[in-house]
Amino acid sequence: MPRGRNDYETAQIQGRLWTPAVMRPSCWVDFSDLGTIATDASGSNQATDKSGNARNFTQTNTANTPPPRELPIGNWSGDWGASGKSMASSANFSAGAKSIFACYKFSGFPASNVSHILNVKDTSANTWFEYALLNVGGSYQQRHFADGVQASTQITSRGCADAASTNAEIVAITYDGVSNTSNASYSYRLDGASKTVVASGLTARLASTELSGLGARVDSSGVPIQSVELNGSLYEAIVFIGSAIAAFDLQRVEGYLSWKWGIRLAADPPFANRPPMIGD
Repeated sequence: MPRGRNDYETAQIQGRLWTPAVMRPSCWVDFSDLGTIATDASGSNQATDKSGNARNFTQTNTANTPPPRELPIGNWSGDWGASGKSMASSANFSAGAKSIFACYKFSGFPASNVSHILNVKDTSANTWFEYALLNVGGSYQQRHFADGVQASTQITSRGCADAASTNAEIVAITYDGVSNTSNASYSYRLDGASKTVVASGLTARLASTELSGLGARVDSSGVPIQSVELNGSLYEAIVFIGSAIAAFDLQRVEGYLSWKWGIRLAADPPFANRPPMIGD
């Protein structure tokens, strides 16, 4: 049988590779799938949602279009961040339970000490689910996420007191939709290892006019708010809406991303020695 350069490519060539498409994600943006990335002379100006749900992300401002990408990571030229590279979507991401996966590389904090990676919005209620890195108290000490409502009072943000890293990483966050003010309703995994969820004491504060964004907070015109952009690169983001996914499915998505992007997981997951296959 034909073989690729590694186990991931071999499984892909032989038609045995399991992918998140089996789980019918609500949104899936993949910057290695050049067939879904529209480019012009300035860079990537649209990331088409691979889930088929038309939650596409775009950037029409030449100065802010991310550079086009291809596998492996070593072939990528330049970061998204530091200069406000980002994409925006006006699509609705509805309230309630969510599971969010993001694969990214962080290079450092902007002046605000808040680096936004992924924000998705329920447009009907101005409800937000954010994922960002924070520099708290002068040290890279906390990864931060929140399910917040644009109102006079906002919920306490949730996060994990894990040190920020400049290595490429995979994060998995789940929210069961039961109580957005309870740590028990959230789970957080970093490179396959479970982390303790804590209340950070910070609050979500996005304007009601902002759109869903990749790589930054973005205003109603899709222009990034450059003090809070990702200084680094976003490789892939997958969002599931409607229910918290099962533990084994979490591990399958992590295994898929790990083998695809060459990121070693911290824990010893089921897919430490091979990528997930159809039939697992």
